[in-house]
Amino acid sequence: MKIRILLALTSVLLWGKLDAQISQDVKDVVDAFPKKINSTTSFALLINKNFKKNDRDKVGGIYYWMATNVVFNTKEHFSDKDKVTYSFRYKTQEEKEAKIQKVNREIAEQTFQTKKAVAKEFAFLFEKLCVNSGVECVTIEGTSKSGLKDIGRKAGRVNHYWNAVKLQGKWQLLDVTWGAGELYEESEYYVRTYSEAYFLIEPSLFYLNHYPKKGEWLFLNKTREDFGLIPLFYKPYLHSNLQLINEEGVITSSEKNTLKVEFSKRDTESSQSVSMFSYAFERGETKKALMPTYKDGIIQMQISIKAIKSDYLTIYGDNRPLTSFKIKMSSY
Repeated sequence: MKIRILLALTSVLLWGKLDAQISQDVKDVVDAFPKKINSTTSFALLINKNFKKNDRDKVGGIYYWMATNVVFNTKEHFSDKDKVTYSFRYKTQEEKEAKIQKVNREIAEQTFQTKKAVAKEFAFLFEKLCVNSGVECVTIEGTSKSGLKDIGRKAGRVNHYWNAVKLQGKWQLLDVTWGAGELYEESEYYVRTYSEAYFLIEPSLFYLNHYPKKGEWLFLNKTREDFGLIPLFYKPYLHSNLQLINEEGVITSSEKNTLKVEFSKRDTESSQSVSMFSYAFERGETKKALMPTYKDGIIQMQISIKAIKSDYLTIYGDNRPLTSFKIKMSSY
C-alpha cells in the first residue's frame, strides 16, 4: 500500500542519524579524504596514517566511507544477473579457495572504482579494505529477514552478505550494505541514507535480521526455524530502548482473538525512548492508536485479531515501524 511505503521511507530518514557509534572525530577525518583515491591500497594507507593502531576507528572509518560513498546497484540487483562468477580449474581445495579469494579481491577493486555494489560486492570491498589496513575481517553469506513475506520462512537460501571483524580478540558483526541505505524489494525502490544500526551491534540484535549459512558466525543458540518464526524488526526498533518480550512472529487468529504485545526496556546509552504507539494491518488504510498499560516496567498492549483471516500487523512507535507479525487462520 502506498501510504505504508511512504511512512516506512519517512522513518528511515528520521532515524538514520540516531544511535551513532562511530565518533564524529573519525567521520571528520574521513570527510577530509581526497575525493579521488586511486586504489584500495591507497585508501588503506590513508586509514593507517590517520588511525594508526586503533583498529576500531579503522573499522569505523572504512564503514563510514563506504556507507556514504558506495551506492547500492539496484539495476544489477533486480536484473537476476550475478556478476560474481568463478570459472577456473583446480586440483585441491586449497587451490580452489585461493583462486576464489583472488577473484573476490579483483571484484572488490572494481567496486572501489565504480562505487556501485550489491550486497556481495559491498562485503568483498569491506573485507579487502580492512585486511589492507591490518584488521582481520571475513565475509559472511546467509539469509536476511527484510520483508513481510519473510515472516514464517526459515533461513535457507543465501540472499545476503555481511562481515565480521576481529577487534581485541573478539569477533563483531556489521552490515555496511544496510548502513548505506534501505531497499524495498516489492516496490524495487532504494533510499540512500546513512545508518549505524548494524555497526558492531550485539549478536542478539543482529540475529533479528541475519542468519549465517555457517552457524559459527551466529554466536547464539538459535536455529533456522527459530529465525523464521520471529517477527520482522525494523531499524527504529534497534535504535529504540524497547525489547519485545514474546518473539512469536506467526499468530494463528482462531486460537487468539486478542494479540497481547509486551515490551520491556533495554538500558543502552544511546537508545531512543518511545512515547506513542499505534498499529496497522497491511490491508487496512490508516494506523490506529494504542493505549498501553505500564506495570512493573512492562509496556502492555492488546490488539483484536478476531475477524482477521490472513494479514500482516505492524506496530509503530512515534509513527515509525518497530515490528511486524503475520496473522493466519488455523487449518483446523
